[in-house]
Amino acid sequence: MNNKFFLTEKCYIFQDKTPGKLEELLEGSRLLVKSFQPGEKIVPQGDKAGFLGIVLSGRVAVKKSFSTGKTVTLATFEEGQAFGESVLFSVDPSYPADIIALEKTEVFRLPREDLLALFQKDGDILLRYMETISNRVIMLSEKIELLSLGTIRQKIAHYLLRETKKEGKPSFNWKFSRKELADYFNIPRPSLSRELAGLQEEGLISFDRKKVTIKDIEGLEELLLG
Repeated sequence: MNNKFFLTEKCYIFQDKTPGKLEELLEGSRLLVKSFQPGEKIVPQGDKAGFLGIVLSGRVAVKKSFSTGKTVTLATFEEGQAFGESVLFSVDPSYPADIIALEKTEVFRLPREDLLALFQKDGDILLRYMETISNRVIMLSEKIELLSLGTIRQKIAHYLLRETKKEGKPSFNWKFSRKELADYFNIPRPSLSRELAGLQEEGLISFDRKKVTIKDIEGLEELLLG
């Protein structure tokens, strides 16, 4: 894989650059590509953040573990998406959660010092980096809003309505497996399956293993008011 071409095509931070320009900007940087197996920790919770990570292939999840034994999936990242940017320049740059490979995954790593040098060379990359952080803050705010909802049905309705709005159409492919979705909602998997089946029986949605279709948007919105 031509990593420079991939980064300019897939990663938002570098999308306004040509592969040749990016290669020029990264000259002298200590670049590293690492491979991970499904379930392997890319970064353990509590580790110091020393690099910007970008998913070259595969998929990763950010999972927060608690002393009670519970684990909450905060986010997932796919090809071209960056992780670690929100903590890299914080006062205490430690990862607040595990970053785990969900499948066979390759990760591009750019050290903090080299990223700083890149910002000094190119203000557009710095601006896109800041936009990425802002988008991540919005995403986490949405997750907090979802977890604050009282019932499982409300959580599912909130998620489905949000994804429908993002896609701009009533049908979209599931981004999570059932287990991953249950972890994302912080609920038992059987409870998730039961509520999804109930929503389908009531004609609010239809779904299969790959795709879900919203059949009654107003009905889902009413669930949030209840």
